[in-house]
Order: sequence, then structure tokens, then C-alpha cells
Amino acid sequence: MVSAKKHTRVFIAVIGSGEFAWDMLRYDECFPAQEGNDSAALMSHRLELRCVVVGKWRCQEVRFQTERWASFGWQVIGGRCFEMFDNPQDARRAGERELGERGKRAAIKG
Repeated sequence: MVSAKKHTRVFIAVIGSGEFAWDMLRYDECFPAQEGNDSAALMSHRLELRCVVVGKWRCQEVRFQTERWASFGWQVIGGRCFEMFDNPQDARRAGERELGERGKRAAIKG
């Protein structure tokens, strides 16, 4: 008898600018959540901050290497206690909320 493990997907949002941290897709075994928006954001080399949602299949514990993402200049939303979402839309909303907050902080400083 063969037992099958149930695999589910989880999503996180990362924020950064410049070239995307391509190696992190391999390292964390994840993928762009949505082919249109996230793939386009991966290919962009814009210097402005942008949000990319990545997903990962899991059958047990999930780990994302937040410090390694940071070494490439990309921040996992929530830092070490990152937020994981069951769907890419919730992850995108959290990322966009964080981008908005950063914009407000920059306007206050400016």
C-alpha cells in the first residue's frame, strides 16, 4: 500500500528593487505565483520598489530563507516571522500594503 502525502501551496510576498533574486527561486524551491504580474516583475530591472509574490509546494514544514533574500536586497514581508498566505491575492495585498507604508514614510522624511 502506498500512502500519498497531501501537498498544499503557500505564498509569500517579497519587496525589492533592481534585479530580482533569481537564485532564491531555486534555493527556496519556489515559483512566481501568477504568470502575468509576477513574471513581469521578475524581468523588470526598475530601481523603484516592487512586490513579487512567490509560492511553494509543501507537505510539512515550510521555511523561507529570509536572511538570504535580504542579502540579495529583497525583503520577505514580515521579516523573520514572515507571513504565509494560502492564496496569492492575500500575499499581494500584504505586499502592496507594505509598499504603501514605505511610500508614506519616505514622503514624511522628504
